[in-house]
Amino acid sequence: MIDRKEIGHIADISFLSFSDEALGAFSAEFEKIVAMFDKLSELDTGDVRLGFDASGASVTSLRPDIVEPSYERERLLENAPESAAGCVRIPGGEQ
Repeated sequence: MIDRKEIGHIADISFLSFSDEALGAFSAEFEKIVAMFDKLSELDTGDVRLGFDASGASVTSLRPDIVEPSYERERLLENAPESAAGCVRIPGGEQ
């Protein structure tokens, strides 16, 4: 069982904040989610082929990673409301 303290910790590292009332409700919902995953572990997956998705396509057959020319960083940053050190600056991102 996951207690409120653990849910609070998960919320903190996820940059979420809950009122005490919402934290209690979320704790109950989280318990249901964990129970669903526990139920999934009971399934027999012996016949499931690894490396394939539901459509039958190989998940390892991704497109090749080809480097192609793109816009210059400075030109892209001209559209950003704020930038710092060559990156888009997001308000509150310094946490």
